[in-house]
Amino acid sequence: MSKRSENYLRLIKIAIDTNNLKKFSGSSVLVTGGTGLIGTSIVDIFIYLNEKLNKNIDIFVASRNYEHLVKRFGDVCEKEYFHFVKYDATKKINFNFQVDYIIQGASNANPNLYIKKPVETLMGNIFGLNNILDYALRQKTKRVVYISSSEVYGNKPEGRNKLINEEDFGLVDKLNPRFSYTNGKRAAENLCIDYAYEYGIESVIIRPGHIYSSNISKGDNRAATDFLRCAYEDRTIEMYSSGNQLRSYCHAIDCASAIIFSLINGKNCQAYNVSNKDSVVTIRQFAKEVARIGQVNLICGKVNDSNGMEYSALDSSKLENLGWHAVVNLREGIKEAIADLN
Repeated sequence: MSKRSENYLRLIKIAIDTNNLKKFSGSSVLVTGGTGLIGTSIVDIFIYLNEKLNKNIDIFVASRNYEHLVKRFGDVCEKEYFHFVKYDATKKINFNFQVDYIIQGASNANPNLYIKKPVETLMGNIFGLNNILDYALRQKTKRVVYISSSEVYGNKPEGRNKLINEEDFGLVDKLNPRFSYTNGKRAAENLCIDYAYEYGIESVIIRPGHIYSSNISKGDNRAATDFLRCAYEDRTIEMYSSGNQLRSYCHAIDCASAIIFSLINGKNCQAYNVSNKDSVVTIRQFAKEVARIGQVNLICGKVNDSNGMEYSALDSSKLENLGWHAVVNLREGIKEAIADLN
């Protein structure tokens, strides 16, 4: 196994058992964005299935840098079933191997870079997915799962008080480079459907909520990540907003299990929210829980609520009705994230 804590592996086992992921065996899968927040947990689950349950899965992990892969997964990178694939979502691909399934998770997910590199952000989603779908068509891949985002829903009208389902959509400023990520995800989702209807490529779309875990990268500057890092480093958490916005927090292991579950059980051309219904809290409540578990102080600075989505709380009942369930509650998830932070 890769170098992960016993608690992290325990959560993986619970997710596998609860969502019947053991039936995923004897297949091959390509995971792009394999060293990202979600991609890492996806690969970890596949590794666990091989190492602990002998499921004989060929794992192809696409990443820009092999050294990053080794740093993250250690000696597992030398296993016969583990294959490094050099990959850049903004460039053409020429893969010479065939896989049964593809999970397209490669995407810039750093809000700071949305404005600094809006072209790369937009094209990484559209052009990157287009290349993957062309590859899937040539190689007769069984199914592609595209990891989208809750940001596709845009901003909701004031006073909204119900969870967002897959048919809801709000407003997005098309002339603001900040929304290169949002518009790229929206266009990529439509591209999945287009390939399915025109060429018969099976695809499923996953829309995660606010994902967190110990796999956060150093460049990740989202609020939840900053709270966790402060707790890990024994620093005071400082908030610069009211924190009243409601969010769907979901541990990366739960998100990863939902994605793998959808490879087998998701319906073609459907989108599914991924959220833990027991972890729908405000930003302030999340920060308070991080401060309590991490035993650090929480203070509020000058309030600035002018940026970000007003409301982002997802309803995951559509996926739950297929049999998937989140297993990591908020307290347990935050505890893992702080203790095992990379």
